[in-house]
Amino acid sequence: MQANHKEAWVPVNTGKGIIEVKVSSGQFLFGRKSAAKKLNMKESTLRNRIKKLQNMANLDIKSDTHYSLITVINWESYQGEEKKEDRLKDSQRTAKGQPKDTNKNDKNDKNEKTFISDSTEYGLSELLFNEILKNNPNHKKPNLQTWAKEIDRMIRLDKRTPADIREMIIWVQGDSFWKCNILSAAKLREKFDQLWVKMKNGSKGDKYDF
Repeated sequence: MQANHKEAWVPVNTGKGIIEVKVSSGQFLFGRKSAAKKLNMKESTLRNRIKKLQNMANLDIKSDTHYSLITVINWESYQGEEKKEDRLKDSQRTAKGQPKDTNKNDKNDKNEKTFISDSTEYGLSELLFNEILKNNPNHKKPNLQTWAKEIDRMIRLDKRTPADIREMIIWVQGDSFWKCNILSAAKLREKFDQLWVKMKNGSKGDKYDF
């Protein structure tokens, strides 16, 4: 399942004839049965993964009787990041000096889980990085596994919901002050309570208490 790189008309067999569907860049046609067979995956598993990506606002889905048209949100930014990665040197691929955990419960957290690319934790880490890139295209790519572990702690230990974390990421990287200071998942976690109050009160970033 790959998104189109340019606009095209794609033929679809409806059972009563062939129709053509306009598919723009960043979109693709999706049939659960054929996709599950191609990926050697249960239909229910595939449906759940697609639904998770939709809930994380990574995908937009418009369903028809015979097919679904899926749009990859921020598809253009992903393409730009792929090109950028090709130019990065190995020494630029690893983040350095991640902040230490601030939650005392982390001392007993032995989670060494590796997060797959379509997991909620990894997806929110990618979202934070992509939002940072909008403000600074030259920002070094971090270790997204490290960020995913911080997101995991936010969900498991701090009891944040993925929806609240996503909302916070979008707000922080749109704020003139905080977008320059919240540049990692660890820092987002550390300041979450403070930022949440400011966001809900409609406050602008204040240059104190940092």
